[in-house]
Amino acid sequence: MKPKQQYIVLSFIILTLFLASQINFNCPFFWDEAWSYMRTIDWMGHHNITLNPVAIDPDISRAHPLGFYAFVSLFAKVFGSSNCFFHLFMFIANSVLIFLFTWEFSTEKNTKQSILILALFIFQGVTITQLPFVLPEIFIALLSTLAVLYFFHSRLLPFLLTSIAVVLIKESSIVLLVTLWAYGLLRLFKKKGSMLLLIGLAIPYGS
Repeated sequence: MKPKQQYIVLSFIILTLFLASQINFNCPFFWDEAWSYMRTIDWMGHHNITLNPVAIDPDISRAHPLGFYAFVSLFAKVFGSSNCFFHLFMFIANSVLIFLFTWEFSTEKNTKQSILILALFIFQGVTITQLPFVLPEIFIALLSTLAVLYFFHSRLLPFLLTSIAVVLIKESSIVLLVTLWAYGLLRLFKKKGSMLLLIGLAIPYGS
C-alpha cells in the first residue's frame, strides 16, 4: 500500500469511529424511514426479495424502484431486523461508499486534498444525520458521482455497475445517464466532424 493510500485509510477509520461514537443506533425510525422505506423492507422480509415492481402493491412501495429495498432486506434476512441493525448497517454501507469515493478521487488529486474533501463531506450536518438513516440519498449521491468519475476515466465495468445500481435505486437517475450519453455522442460526432448530422438527428425531437 502506498504512503498516500495509508493516510487515506487511516483518516477514514478515525473519522468513521468518531462519527460512530456520536450516533444512537437504537433510535426509532423517522418520517420517510417509517412510512415508506421500512414498510417495503418489512414486506420483503416477510415475503420475497424482488426487483420486480409488479410483485409489490404500489401503495407499499410508493412505485419506487426496488433496488434499495432489496439490498437492505437481503442483509436483514441474514443478520436480523432490529432498529439497531438497520441503522448500523446503513452507517457501514454509507461509510464504505464514502471511502470508495475518496479512494477513487485520490487518483485524481493529491493526498491532502482527498483527506480534506473526505473530512468536509463527512462533517456536514446532513451527512452526519443521514449516515445511519434507512434512506437512499447518500447511496444516490455517491453512486452518481462514481458513475460520472468512471465514465470520464473510460472504466466500462465500474461505470455499468454504478449506473445500473443508481437507476435501480432512483428512477430519476436515468437523467444522469442520458446526459452522459448525450455528452459522449456529442464528442463522438465532434471528433468525426459530423456536427451537422448531430443537429439533423436532434431536429425531429425538437419539433
